[in-house]
Amino acid sequence: MSDEIALEDIDLLLQDEDPDFLKQISEIKVDTAGVNLSIMDDIIFSISSAENKNNSLGSHFRNLFFINENPKRLLLFWLLVLTSGMIVFFGFQFSNLFFTKGLFLRSYAEWGLITHSYNPMDNVEPFYDNPRFAKNLMTMTKMFANIKPSENSGTNPMLALEINVEGMSAESIIEIKDREAEFKDILLRESEDFSYDELTSVEGKKSLLEKYQSALNANLTEGKVRRVLLKSFILKP
Repeated sequence: MSDEIALEDIDLLLQDEDPDFLKQISEIKVDTAGVNLSIMDDIIFSISSAENKNNSLGSHFRNLFFINENPKRLLLFWLLVLTSGMIVFFGFQFSNLFFTKGLFLRSYAEWGLITHSYNPMDNVEPFYDNPRFAKNLMTMTKMFANIKPSENSGTNPMLALEINVEGMSAESIIEIKDREAEFKDILLRESEDFSYDELTSVEGKKSLLEKYQSALNANLTEGKVRRVLLKSFILKP
């Protein structure tokens, strides 16, 4: 009531102070034909449709677990789920049985052929030491090296030796032959680290040959050396 009285007071005040302004306001008309409410209608319709859809999906989902609502539809749905699961399960089982059986030959007995059994621990032939295997072997020319003096030697002990080098492939032997001078110099540097007393023992000779093998393999560009063997070995105290 007080708001209506306040509005009337405002109208009276405007009529006394500025009647032209009041006249302009009263002449303003709103054309309702130009107002487009379709956008708001679409928004309201989409919201209501989404709510109805959610309610519909929720109701259908709930019906799948309540047998009293629609027992026929419930039984049909779970029967389809069970059938689909069984088809997938047995499909994998039979695919492994039929599709992988003939890919690889697991035993010659499957073809009715003669089979042999053996013990892999003792009934096998060595690969590199097999007499039918063509060995990649070469003899390096004789080498002379100064070695370290020790308790049982003089002041200038020397070593003279020849070695056989066995390669794992022909490429390694060919490279050693082509670079023999270079490899001999490398082996002589390795020999100078040993003393006379070390080389008189069997362990010292084995250690020298292992050093030779490691040095050759470290400098080869193709292939590897399988082992280094002594052909001749002479020590001068």
